[in-house]
Amino acid sequence: MPVIVIANPKGGAGKSTLSTNVAGFFASQGHAVMLGDADVQQSSRLWLSLRPDNVTRITTWELQADLVLTAKPPKGTTHVVIDTPGGLDGWRFKEVLGRAEKNHGAHHAQHFRHVCSTKFSNQTARNHTQQPHQSGRGGYAGR
Repeated sequence: MPVIVIANPKGGAGKSTLSTNVAGFFASQGHAVMLGDADVQQSSRLWLSLRPDNVTRITTWELQADLVLTAKPPKGTTHVVIDTPGGLDGWRFKEVLGRAEKNHGAHHAQHFRHVCSTKFSNQTARNHTQQPHQSGRGGYAGR
């Protein structure tokens, strides 16, 4: 089952927008999608609640935002997209990223955000080399 984690260390980088668009795309292709929102703002969960009834259903998990590591997708899920909070770091970063088949970072072009994104990319690369069994990581969306 593809698990895609959308992550960036900065808030306001477009993680929730990208997460909801990726989940919506998979759903439009007929996949059974779960959109997990690990951010305390719960923007992706709000987006799910606002979706019209006549579009393909996207499920979510029931959990407190900080307990993402214990969450499991509903039975029958074929694709998982996880929206993460800004500032994800340390053991939480490693645990969430370790679940990913793909890791897409949402990036701004401004210099100060570029510095943070570079640090994040380097941390992602280090984590990838520490977990060689994980495959298919890559790709960054810019805005």
